[in-house]
Amino acid sequence: MLGFYLSLTLKNLLRRKRRTLLTAAAIAVGILYFVAFDSMLSGLNQEAVSNMISFETGHVQLTAPVGTPAPSVEAVLADVRSQADVVGATPRFVVPAMLVAEADELPVSVVAVDPKSDTQVFKQAHYVTEGQWLTDGTMIGAPDTIEEPTATAPISIVLGQRIAGLLGLTVGDSVGIRLNDATAMATATAGAPPAAATVTGIVNTPHPTVNSSQIFVAVGRARELVDAAGVSPSTVVSVSVAPRRTRDPIRIVASIGTIAGWKVESWNDTATFLAIGSGKRTYAMALLGLVMIIATIGVVNSILLSTMERTREIGILMSIGMTRSQIVTLFVMEGGGLGLLGGLLGAVMSVATNYYLVEVGIDIQSILGDIDLDIGYPIATAMRGAWNWPMLIVAVLFGLAVSLIASYLPARRAAGLDPVACLRRL
Repeated sequence: MLGFYLSLTLKNLLRRKRRTLLTAAAIAVGILYFVAFDSMLSGLNQEAVSNMISFETGHVQLTAPVGTPAPSVEAVLADVRSQADVVGATPRFVVPAMLVAEADELPVSVVAVDPKSDTQVFKQAHYVTEGQWLTDGTMIGAPDTIEEPTATAPISIVLGQRIAGLLGLTVGDSVGIRLNDATAMATATAGAPPAAATVTGIVNTPHPTVNSSQIFVAVGRARELVDAAGVSPSTVVSVSVAPRRTRDPIRIVASIGTIAGWKVESWNDTATFLAIGSGKRTYAMALLGLVMIIATIGVVNSILLSTMERTREIGILMSIGMTRSQIVTLFVMEGGGLGLLGGLLGAVMSVATNYYLVEVGIDIQSILGDIDLDIGYPIATAMRGAWNWPMLIVAVLFGLAVSLIASYLPARRAAGLDPVACLRRL
């Protein structure tokens, strides 16, 4: 009996090829849209998380209370580095400033880094396009053999490529740094000339904030700036952990932070873009629902037209003994065939599209050019997708389920026809 159902279903689907293809295409487009949108959201989240950890926070951040002395910072660093599964730990602090280049000024963030240990946690040094990464300055906890620069020597800085482009700077250019902190503005040093600095490197990273608003200074020289301005920034120790502990990195150093009175945060505590992604995913589901409503109308319309065209055939089937439930099954299987065809077509289209999104992606820079547009994710170069096979299977099954449900009511209508009246129809 199943073979009879299948052969008759296939015959009916092929009877009106154009209608079948159009209905299946509506389902396929819905599946393609959902899979592609989910792929882009997943890819954006993965890339944004990677950029945030690699250029902004590390896996865990320990923030010192304001005014914490250097020996206490050194002690926390030593304790953190002694923990199992800690790959690296480095201190940083950030202060707002103005970068002065001749008559131009640009607000930036001065990021004080330890040139020796910063590369254990962060990857800015790997993206130097001109010059070199920082090599001078005194790092916290450094051996006494490291030579400290003289106070009169220009400060070596590394800046983002976007900053360099806006101010027309290249390696070797002289600039000035004036702290823009509220505390500094209230002190007598607020009107002092900017500190002399020399551009020694330019970085172009996948993180837009780094490229457009950050300059990097060795922590020893940065201390000279904040001490002269009377500013007390809070030191942050960023920690990188082994891959097997990335799901619960905060547990490795939480006890240290509690004992020292520091604030301990994992990277996802500040990842606001994850909430953005959740909202966009809800929006995607809503639009998927609208697309599937259109597909449902197409399935209902196809089955209704089929019942109207095959009225005499329905009467003949009933006259030879086919029950009403069997008529319902026949038309539901036809609707299921439309859903299956649309699902297979959508799966092929989705895999091809997703392959392009994963391997090539969408180049943000070629679209936006020099326009600074915040898309809500820390991504500067390309938006790429990600493979999510379970979601593809769910989308195909959802399309099949919609087709089966949509075909039930017109199938019931066909089963409710009077067989005698059907046979009288021409």
